[in-house]
Amino acid sequence: MGKLDTDHELFVFGYASLVCPESVGSTLGRQIDPRGFAFAELKGWRREWTVGSDRTSHPERTFIRPDGCEYEGVVAVLGISRIDGESCDGAAFPVSRGDLAVLDARERNYTRIEVTDVIAWAGKPRNCVVYTYVPSLDAVDRIGLALQKGRPVHVRLGYLQLVRAAFSRVGYDAHKPEFVRPPYPVQELRVERSRAQRRTPEG
Repeated sequence: MGKLDTDHELFVFGYASLVCPESVGSTLGRQIDPRGFAFAELKGWRREWTVGSDRTSHPERTFIRPDGCEYEGVVAVLGISRIDGESCDGAAFPVSRGDLAVLDARERNYTRIEVTDVIAWAGKPRNCVVYTYVPSLDAVDRIGLALQKGRPVHVRLGYLQLVRAAFSRVGYDAHKPEFVRPPYPVQELRVERSRAQRRTPEG
């Protein structure tokens, strides 16, 4: 698998829920040291609310409205788009090859790509490989199709709060408009998962 077969240190760049050490640790099944998360900047990409999630992408996950009924719409979360001249702040953290496989399963609405040459942070190792997750076409289309068909699209309050808190911890201004004013209504939605579901709290 190319650079994965070398001795390069491996990192993942998170720009949403993957900025949260507790969220990452829950997925990987171990405690994660927050000190391993370095504030980083990805050049040529912009963070946007472009990823749609529902029962078709996560059949084991059900969103429950405050009235106890199942939410039948699409939940929007953050992705990134390639745009020259833009940049995206986030956090880079070290991973193992095994961690990548687990994170790939969690981030099923995304595709993992290498971004080593367009990311910077203080103390970045010279011999490293850095990956991030970009939205899949299906995940992006899920929002567009929902809007066309009149299905509701919301941002889940718990996700928004998790992302804002995580960014505050790494020194990012979590009150920028992209976090405070998503393009879709924010709604409180409780998450229920089947017992067989791997621990993947967000994304």
